[in-house]
Amino acid sequence: MFNWMIPYANHLQHHPVYFFETHTKRHRRTLQMMTRTSLIWFYYIFMLMIAAWLFVIWRDTRSASTFTFDDILYIASQQTLTWFFLIGVAASLLIDIIAILASVGSINRQRTSGHWDLLQLTTLDDRTIIHTKHVIIQLQAWRMFVVVLSIRLTTILLFLIQSLFFAHGDDPQTIAQSFLDYFSYDFPNAALTLAIVVNLGMFYLLEPFWRLRAMTALGMWISARVNRVTSALISGFAMIILVWLSHSFGLYALYWLMRWTAEMIDFSYVTLTKALLFLLFWLLVCISVLYLYYWFLRRFSLQRATEHAFNPT
Repeated sequence: MFNWMIPYANHLQHHPVYFFETHTKRHRRTLQMMTRTSLIWFYYIFMLMIAAWLFVIWRDTRSASTFTFDDILYIASQQTLTWFFLIGVAASLLIDIIAILASVGSINRQRTSGHWDLLQLTTLDDRTIIHTKHVIIQLQAWRMFVVVLSIRLTTILLFLIQSLFFAHGDDPQTIAQSFLDYFSYDFPNAALTLAIVVNLGMFYLLEPFWRLRAMTALGMWISARVNRVTSALISGFAMIILVWLSHSFGLYALYWLMRWTAEMIDFSYVTLTKALLFLLFWLLVCISVLYLYYWFLRRFSLQRATEHAFNPT
């Protein structure tokens, strides 16, 4: 599950810089050990969230007497999943903080100690050195990434459990059963609805991975540009705020662009299929814009880190 995300799987693991900086960290020496460690962390977080989920359900079933057991079960589960979802979103800030802490001292400290001068005397390619150090920094922030990813993945799994087994109100059917009925009598709209849900779920899972790679690269640029670690750390936290503000501004702009587009369409004459296509289109636009944002931030930061690390001005 984690293999393709683990930076260790990158071919740069054979680079001399990679071997030198990780040879004392035995738990990072093999992909299999990192995969096993990641799965263990996922198991612990999964069990902890399951316990919290069951505790809330147990507490509400004991305290509420005006609702049926099925209603209490469904409502308590829904409230818990909402909190888990919000925690998973807010935990992205932890990835930013850990990524910056791991990266803002990656180059300037070695420059101060003289190790960077020795590295420049080698025949190793400048860009490859930077990309290798980027892999190493991602490994240092990997544990927090696994925590955030586990929270989000467990939230999705619990949502699937609720959809499969929990009914609500007078309707004896679960969400999954109702959705299967939806497929039987209106396949196109059901397929579009499923596509929207799947894309939301995939974005919810992949966004921390994009964020980790971008923020560690941003921290490396700061480290190459600012020699004092304290000043680099302050700059790093300022960049975290700037990234979140740019996120908010970008999503707000997309929201108003979507509203403007919707006002151009008279939805009183639009079928459900066209409305779902409209939502799916704008969802894919938002996901694509955020992916390109992280991709550009990572690429630009690594380029600037290479320039400032080997050609300081």
